[in-house]
Amino acid sequence: MIPFWKKAPFFRLLLPLILGICIAHYQWLHLSQMMMLLFASLLCTLIFYTLPVFSFLRYRLAFASGILLHLFMIILGFSLTLFNDVRLHSRYFVSLLQAGDQLQLRLEEPPVERAKTFKTIASVTHIVRNDTLIPVNGKIYLYLQKDAIAAGLYFQSILRIHQRPRSIEPPIHADSFDFKKFAALQGIHHQLYLKKNSYSFIGQDSTSNVYDFLYRLRDKLIGIIHQYIVNSSTAAIAIALLTGYRAELDRNLSQLYQATGTIHVIAISGMHLALIYFLLQLLCQPLDRFPRFNFLKETAILILLWLFSLLTGGGASVIRAVIMFSFISVGKILHRKGTIYNALTCSAFLMLCYQPTLLWDIGFQLSYAAVLSLVVFMKPIYEWFSFENPLLDGFWKMNAVTLSAQVLTLPLCVYHFHQLPVLFLPANLLAIPLSTLALYGLLLLNGVSFYSPLAGVLGKGIAFVIDSMTAWTEYLARFRFAVIEELSPTLWEIALIYGIVFWGYGVYQRKTKSV
Repeated sequence: MIPFWKKAPFFRLLLPLILGICIAHYQWLHLSQMMMLLFASLLCTLIFYTLPVFSFLRYRLAFASGILLHLFMIILGFSLTLFNDVRLHSRYFVSLLQAGDQLQLRLEEPPVERAKTFKTIASVTHIVRNDTLIPVNGKIYLYLQKDAIAAGLYFQSILRIHQRPRSIEPPIHADSFDFKKFAALQGIHHQLYLKKNSYSFIGQDSTSNVYDFLYRLRDKLIGIIHQYIVNSSTAAIAIALLTGYRAELDRNLSQLYQATGTIHVIAISGMHLALIYFLLQLLCQPLDRFPRFNFLKETAILILLWLFSLLTGGGASVIRAVIMFSFISVGKILHRKGTIYNALTCSAFLMLCYQPTLLWDIGFQLSYAAVLSLVVFMKPIYEWFSFENPLLDGFWKMNAVTLSAQVLTLPLCVYHFHQLPVLFLPANLLAIPLSTLALYGLLLLNGVSFYSPLAGVLGKGIAFVIDSMTAWTEYLARFRFAVIEELSPTLWEIALIYGIVFWGYGVYQRKTKSV
């Protein structure tokens, strides 16, 4: 049997990279100490590979090059984490702000309407000092009191303000949601509430980019869904299912899906991207008869997948999935096939290089835990039972997929959300196929929206499917034992659980070999 680290060479690079990120995040070493380590590693590398005296030892001491490579990865992770921290940048607006200065902001997303305010994220682009614009960087959470001006703001609107943003405070209670930590993972450390007439609207940034197109496309899709799905709560689920936009989703409804372990069906994840990828492959299947179109086919599929991932907000699980599917498509173009383990670890490596703080993102952790769990445990669980009847076999395979995905994700869910959904298996039994049917129906709805009679019938069908999924979820949530709450395991207890799981898997592997 081929060892895991040989199936996934990137795994050996990923571990030291993660170690370097942790060293920087928890400040185990200071910058000066890391710079000394960097200088020492470069000096050792230079001596080892240039001086003739070491030439005869290079093959015997091949492990030394591996040690130097791992050391370099640790330093890379450390450096990327510091570079990603906007507070250390020389142009961070907080470090340059003086009394009497104004700030110029650009909205980075369309404002979301709440009960009393509009909420958005804004980039601080300039400090205005004595009519001079000083370029700066940094982002803030922006809350605007409702008025005619705030209602007319959109993506890339430019504002000028006099107020100074305040730091985001940690939660009062330890068990409360830590918004400060969540915002810090997005590189945001300040927030600002603007009352009426406390800011000036300068205009719109005329620079066109793909996000402007995607936000307007999202608004159009949301409008079509509202046109043909009348019930607001049903439409909110449909919107979340297709676009990832959850501002209209009722919090109680979201908690209901979370309590039954089916929140993943209404939160855009790798599962949704996989469904769209397989649909695109199916639609393009006639082109397989013409090998010369293979490059164009796979390129078109990749472009559509990346546009969809950006449309839905580019969550960690979605980006993970689109990177992995990109590897698959590139492999098809080059007529080469890699391993799922290497694709998984390579995508994690690239994402952490781009944004090291993703290591603490719950979506990132759950996404990789789910895929790894499927890859490792799907076959052993599926082999528990054998059915000759194809319907029973398909039914059991669906359950095996659900069970295997939970092996590594349940401990994380308990650790982060302090609850354990007991009825996740029967809940997902209907939720997954119904959400799949609803997603494909929503794609078709937007494709035929120009023909109102057909779109109207299709909208009613989609609403029936979504309402059935919600009714099933509500029915299961009524059971007293549906969810075990108030669980507070420590990190060491979760690590112990994972250790037991992989020890059990190792025992299973040894028994399988001996049979």
